[in-house]
Amino acid sequence: MGVYILRAKWGPEAFKGVLANPADRRGPVEKLMAANKLTLRDMFYSPDRRETVMICEGHYDDVTAYTMIGFATGAFQDTTIENLISTEAMTAAMVSAQKRASAYSAPNEDEIDRILLEE
Repeated sequence: MGVYILRAKWGPEAFKGVLANPADRRGPVEKLMAANKLTLRDMFYSPDRRETVMICEGHYDDVTAYTMIGFATGAFQDTTIENLISTEAMTAAMVSAQKRASAYSAPNEDEIDRILLEE
């Protein structure tokens, strides 16, 4: 399971909806996330960007399905999904990358070496 930041930029339909029925949207969001096998950790609204910002846990394909449903409402103009990993997972990725780096030789590496030797 992963941790994700989702950003959903509000469109005109979203603003029409909240003006017609002002209410905390967390409950419906949590319900829709649960239906998509996601857990909502926290939810915010960014007035400067006109976005709902959510932190959730789940699988990427379920997050993708969730955003498709959001788009289908016509309320959102754009969404982004950002995958977050722990510092422990990042350290493991660093070690893995270090081990695998020797398998790659950049196409321009010989040219760079030649230039350095000429200097």
